Amino acid sequence: MQEDLPLVGTPTFASINSHHGLQLGHWDDIESLTYFLIFLHHGSLLWLTRDDKSPSFPTTLSCKQKFLVDTVNGAHNILIELTTIFCHACSLTFTEKPIMAIFIPFWRT
Repeated sequence: MQEDLPLVGTPTFASINSHHGLQLGHWDDIESLTYFLIFLHHGSLLWLTRDDKSPSFPTTLSCKQKFLVDTVNGAHNILIELTTIFCHACSLTFTEKPIMAIFIPFWRT
């Protein structure tokens, strides 16, 4: 696995692995997509400022890491389908592939 890679995507929606400069996999796309869907559903993300601008790079990363822990612990009011997808994507190792069946209930709602 490669390390020290540049950030891929915008800091607002980039995966935690991208912030860490790690080689990205399938789950990173899913994590980024989930951030985007949460943004569409809630109109904002915890790490965005009031004018919807991303704060500094380290602040965004630390907010996302806290968001992951809080989401796993059920601390956020996020659709259960999005929580399930997000937690699944963040739990995968580099060589694991996502279980696509977890997306089916989300698309049926």
